[in-house]
Amino acid sequence: MEIQEKKYNWIWPKIIDVESAKKAAKQGMYASVFIAGTTLLLLVLSIQGFNPMNLDAYSLIDIMIFIIIAWRIYAMSRTAAILGLAFYILEQIFLFNDFGFRMSAVMVIIIFAFINSIRGTNAFNVLKNYSTQNVDQNKINNNFE
Repeated sequence: MEIQEKKYNWIWPKIIDVESAKKAAKQGMYASVFIAGTTLLLLVLSIQGFNPMNLDAYSLIDIMIFIIIAWRIYAMSRTAAILGLAFYILEQIFLFNDFGFRMSAVMVIIIFAFINSIRGTNAFNVLKNYSTQNVDQNKINNNFE
């Protein structure tokens, strides 16, 4: 049972301390960097004449938004984690309007990454406040399982 739990713990990681909260939060940072990098790659390809998603110069704004979100998630910002999920879902809605509904494994992984980022940043900020008040650790652990 222990092996399976570790194998799939990136899907819904157990948050028990500040370090595990940071690790869960960084999933959203990685997802943001992936989105920004993929968009940049597609933008460069569109400049070269291959433009399957009709990208234009406004895509640079999208890239900058996700870079800022990644930077702020790295700083454990709850707001950035929530905005990352919200912007990603909004992007998917716009893509749905342009290209129709396409559910992929990458989309599901990115959504889970942002949800875990929200969980991680929230737990980090709560645990950081609890650690300064010397509250019983067992009471804290039960709140995030």
